[in-house]
Amino acid sequence: MQSPVTPILAELERAYSFFNARLFGGLLPWKVAICLDTSVASRCLGYFSGSRWHQGGTTLHQISLSTAAIGRGAEFALEFLLHEMVHLWNHLLKLKDVSGGNQYHNQHFRDAALLFGLECPRFNNQRGYSATRLSARGTAMVREFRPDEAAFKWKIDVFRRVPIGTGE
Repeated sequence: MQSPVTPILAELERAYSFFNARLFGGLLPWKVAICLDTSVASRCLGYFSGSRWHQGGTTLHQISLSTAAIGRGAEFALEFLLHEMVHLWNHLLKLKDVSGGNQYHNQHFRDAALLFGLECPRFNNQRGYSATRLSARGTAMVREFRPDEAAFKWKIDVFRRVPIGTGE
């Protein structure tokens, strides 16, 4: 059986390229490092890190999605991909869109999120505009993209830790 990671990452990379072209006008870098992360806390379903990867003269930004986001289906995972793409957009514009240990999302984040297919339905005093969901435009883009739903059908036990040497 093939590892599920390969088709998941392929689908996330395909979605990134599609959203970059259709929502961001191709203005984001065409190459980013998209990663799956099992260590992210359940309330943090993704993160963006600028200029994380380096090789020779090449530098790549990183978008990581928690495996907890993947296990909730394509639409949910792609919402979080868009969320992190908004952070990348603001990073390129040199707009600080988070503070407080990257937990508090300010109005720079909200304003860009609204442009690129997300809604920020409620404001939270501790986390600002961190809670997002797909807007009608974002939902339409996901449908037009037509994700491979099978890649996102895996149920991932995020908190399961197998002790070394147990044979599992």
